[in-house]
Amino acid sequence: MTNSKTINISTRLTGFTYELTDIVTAMPPVRIAGLEIIIEALLNTCDNSIFDTGDHYHPFYEFSVMSYGYMDYYINGESHRLTTDNNNLILLPPLRIHRRKCLLPSSVPTCFQLQIRATDSRYRKFVKNLPEILLRRGCVLPSAPKVSELLEMIFSELEHRKLLYRDRIANHINAIFILLFEQFFSKELHRITPQPEKESSGPHNDKVISLACHYIDEHLSSGIQLDNIATFCGLSKRHFCRVFTEVKGIAPGRFIIERKIDEARKMMMNPELRIKDVAAKLGFDNSSYFCRQFKQITGKSPDTYRKHRQHSVSE
Repeated sequence: MTNSKTINISTRLTGFTYELTDIVTAMPPVRIAGLEIIIEALLNTCDNSIFDTGDHYHPFYEFSVMSYGYMDYYINGESHRLTTDNNNLILLPPLRIHRRKCLLPSSVPTCFQLQIRATDSRYRKFVKNLPEILLRRGCVLPSAPKVSELLEMIFSELEHRKLLYRDRIANHINAIFILLFEQFFSKELHRITPQPEKESSGPHNDKVISLACHYIDEHLSSGIQLDNIATFCGLSKRHFCRVFTEVKGIAPGRFIIERKIDEARKMMMNPELRIKDVAAKLGFDNSSYFCRQFKQITGKSPDTYRKHRQHSVSE
């Protein structure tokens, strides 16, 4: 029989889902080395002992950890036990058929749905091979108690709501993914040999690019010209583009588009803004071009993205 303590714990954790979704929606992508992780949803679901999801799949990576109780995950027909004691994690590639079956009343898994992409060409092969790497491991990442500790810190922040708690939660979420890649993919990432720094690179170039990024953020609502950024940084356009690409691992023009789409993702949560309004506010003269760029970067059209986000928040 389910006791009141179990019900209280489950209610506490699942009650945080709406605000967590709001926090991750407002967060910029998590950036690790040459990787970018976009959190599409974060859900705490309270399952009972007869709950079985049945076979299903998602278009995103699914990262799951038990916040309370225990259950079985079935991946390719093979069962994996996920509990709060063994601290095992599940990281599923997109479109991988799976199901979960609850074994304890009021068990709560915390599930992130993610996009993982390379922002540096040196990491593209790793991103391409990541699904195969995970499948070789059975999609189970063994014992990561620190991840559970960070989640508990997140829940504690939500419970007490002290000054700047949302900022600390965002930092904890970043720490979870840094820990995840550091602990489980260090061997693969070490093989990605950084390009040797050229004599022209160094602290000065880092400061110049920091200035450029500041300029870009301040002018997201306009049609940003590379000539203007280069002049602002005191460089020729050609020199600026070369230095920017060396430091950031991405061409400045592409970086600007991706920053605008990051901002668009936040603006799309406002149902009062039409798609063409979002495009106009971000300096896109052509809303069709905005829609093409949005879909290329997020994998979904603006309309589909908005519906998915609003559905996630309403759950």
